[in-house]
Amino acid sequence: MNDDRQAAGKLLEALYAAERGHLLLRVPEIAPFADRRAAGHLRTVRQLAQEAREHLDWLAEAAEACGAGIAPAAPPADAGHLHYLDLRTLLPRLIESTERLLERYRSCSARQAAGKPEVDEVLTRILGRHQIHLETLNRIRAELESPTPA
Repeated sequence: MNDDRQAAGKLLEALYAAERGHLLLRVPEIAPFADRRAAGHLRTVRQLAQEAREHLDWLAEAAEACGAGIAPAAPPADAGHLHYLDLRTLLPRLIESTERLLERYRSCSARQAAGKPEVDEVLTRILGRHQIHLETLNRIRAELESPTPA
């Protein structure tokens, strides 16, 4: 494998592992609780989680296109205590996890993916989607923190 492919492969593998650690992927397992006011927001968060799962496929496909492989990455063990939390309680953690992942992608995008346009395109697409997810999570948090209309 040449140096460009090797660099792109390592970058994609690191991002794959970071994605696996993203708390949003754990939402179906965590099964957050939502009261009547938050029920619609919980549906939105579940949709974001479904979209976030696609990123793993995109990274794996990009690695394959570069002739690289991705080693399996274990999900984080530190999310085990988060089951059945109220969505309002879970949101700050989801936002923090998304911010960390977004920063990781921004730093990778600044370096570029070893000059491989097909990899750069995937990273840009995922970066954009994470930005939308962060904005959505912040909007949900703000709406849930606002006083209930009388």
